[in-house]
Amino acid sequence: MLAVLIEIEPIFFCWPELVDTMLKIAEFDELEEELRCEAVNLVVTIAKTGEKEPVMVEQLVPFLGRFLAILLQMLSDIEDDEAWYTAHPDDEDKDTDEMHNFKFSKESSYAISAALGGALLVPVVIELLPAYLENADWKKRHAALIFLKGIAEGCSEALKDNLEQFVNTMVNSFNDIHLRVRGAALNVTCELLVVPETHVASKYHDRIFPALLHSMNTYDCPRVQVEATRAAWNFICSCNKDVLKIYLQDLLGQLHMMILAGNTVVQDEALLALESLAYLLEDTLESYYEYVMRWLKALLRDAIHNADRMLCAKLLQCISIVGAVLGKSHFRNDAQEVMEELMSFRAAPLEEDDPVTGYMLQLWMKLLKCLGRDFLPFMDLVMPPLFQYAQSESDLIISSTNMDNIEVKMAEGAGEKLRTKFRLLDEKASACDMLCCYADELKEDFFPWIDKAAPLLLPFLKFNFHKEVRKTAISAMSKILYSAKLAVEKQMPDDPEEQCLKVKQLCSRLIPSIIEALREEHDTELCGEMLGCLTDCIQLLEELGEDQVIGIVKELKNLIVRSIFRTGKELRDVNYMQDALLLNQIAECLVMLSLESSRDLLFASWVKETKAEKTIPRAREQLQEFTFRQIRRAIMCVP
Repeated sequence: MLAVLIEIEPIFFCWPELVDTMLKIAEFDELEEELRCEAVNLVVTIAKTGEKEPVMVEQLVPFLGRFLAILLQMLSDIEDDEAWYTAHPDDEDKDTDEMHNFKFSKESSYAISAALGGALLVPVVIELLPAYLENADWKKRHAALIFLKGIAEGCSEALKDNLEQFVNTMVNSFNDIHLRVRGAALNVTCELLVVPETHVASKYHDRIFPALLHSMNTYDCPRVQVEATRAAWNFICSCNKDVLKIYLQDLLGQLHMMILAGNTVVQDEALLALESLAYLLEDTLESYYEYVMRWLKALLRDAIHNADRMLCAKLLQCISIVGAVLGKSHFRNDAQEVMEELMSFRAAPLEEDDPVTGYMLQLWMKLLKCLGRDFLPFMDLVMPPLFQYAQSESDLIISSTNMDNIEVKMAEGAGEKLRTKFRLLDEKASACDMLCCYADELKEDFFPWIDKAAPLLLPFLKFNFHKEVRKTAISAMSKILYSAKLAVEKQMPDDPEEQCLKVKQLCSRLIPSIIEALREEHDTELCGEMLGCLTDCIQLLEELGEDQVIGIVKELKNLIVRSIFRTGKELRDVNYMQDALLLNQIAECLVMLSLESSRDLLFASWVKETKAEKTIPRAREQLQEFTFRQIRRAIMCVP
């Protein structure tokens, strides 16, 4: 409560005696941990009010050394947990909710640094830290480094004047006899390297990077290896390419050895670093393409031989990224070789809940873009799991109509909630996007899979729970119809009549689904894309029945009425422009309808529908006249 009052009216609490009392509470280690943390929090709150009332900071200055000593002491309250050595850095403190001295003081170190700035803090820190850094107790050395990280995060600009001293501290700590201290030093270095004002990587690369490479060799502690790899990655991001060329060969060799080592966490980090290198240093790494690709393919063969599906998938992802970014002119042959290796997966089908599936499908799409139509021999391997991936929806139940608070549960019998709300929904969107990519890349060669892909996409046109699923499904449908159109024009199969019949049957199934989806869709942009698909269907079908024409005309009329209502309610330019574009797309659809059906039937249906409409607001008569004038011109001007 007192902290809240200080935030509201800090000047009323400008009492040095208050600060002194809080520090005495925090210093008394026999008190309850929670009470001591509350006292520290109160002092931090006073520091935060300095921007509003500078006098609040002035009263803290005499107590600053004492307060920082308390924080350092609390940071020393840590145990040597065996789980730390194998845990991933991202998992630290994830499951800890209690008010722990170490966790709380770490957060307070950052907060006090951000509140007071380096001008006040750094002189006191320089005076206090040597005693901790030289202490025989590893906990003291660890505490000093964690506090330095708080300063690097909270007031990084203050480090510039003492940068060399801090860098020396970090590098010396890389070789500390205790692995926890090494990990902390690497973590602080990782933070220092991303501070643009310091230019640490450029100024001290000859000291930092060799030490980082040495730390990446710590195979007896995966956690230290991961911290070192992340620091090395930050070094790469903040250093110029001329400096990187000095260390690139050694770095690639080290990443190779880390992947070979076999620890899953280390392998993941090494592969991510290699992928990032490919994106960041495309020109610089190009000369290393053959070297890198050779050992990546060797690792892939070993992973396939050992039936390590997850490592295989991650290696394939790395190969596809490195190949596509660095060796576009050479990767075609390597991609062919990789796909031939992957044929061994035919004997082990991918399951929808297999974590390898997502990796494999993304990889195949990248290889498709590289190989183009040379990818066709592998389509029988790729498409079945992709179709299965796209239709994995039987376990989803949406129990709320509020899309900001959807509860996604497992179906009856599973007995537990799904851990994430939208993971499967995002996977659907991804699968639709992949189908779109295949159809777009292969054009008419995608025709053999159209009769399976199109019906699969139809339910997604009305998938109200996720706009991205609808959007990607519509895009994929558009590409599939374009593939069908090209196949008809080029007479791809041996039996053109059978092909045309198949396409017409497909369009006959699509038109009612698109009309129904248009009726439920309220997003103007998606309505426009659906109209494009409907126009393509009309063109490919060539001859429409009376019921089809009446159904299309009725829905087009409904779209116009909805557009008039929207424009009447919301007079913002962006809405008007979107509706104007939608009206043009409606007109294009009617033009195609007039070409492929009876003109008399079309016009009679349109007149009947417009006369039956009683809800068009009089306030928008001008827009109404414009709309029907445009429609009449679209119908009557077609020869």
